[in-house]
Amino acid sequence: MTRRIRLNTYEFETPVEFEVYSRRLSKGEAFNELNNILNELMRIFGTFQHEAMFGIQGITFDRITQIEKERSAAQTIWIRKLQITLHYYKVSTIG
Repeated sequence: MTRRIRLNTYEFETPVEFEVYSRRLSKGEAFNELNNILNELMRIFGTFQHEAMFGIQGITFDRITQIEKERSAAQTIWIRKLQITLHYYKVSTIG
């Protein structure tokens, strides 16, 4: 989404989706590992300060999917997805 917020200044939003995979022999182990990875990603983005990442003004947590199962011939892979939205501003030098 693009939005003009003042003369020659525009706000942009870019969705970013992280896919987290785990392969374990038992179902419970995969759940714990996926949750640990997602908790770490949320900790990283939750402590975001806009001075730390050039150009990024804010981060919105959009969704975390339920655990899904993907089966191949030899293994079972568990998947969860985390979607965030990055908010940033650009100044147009035209007009």
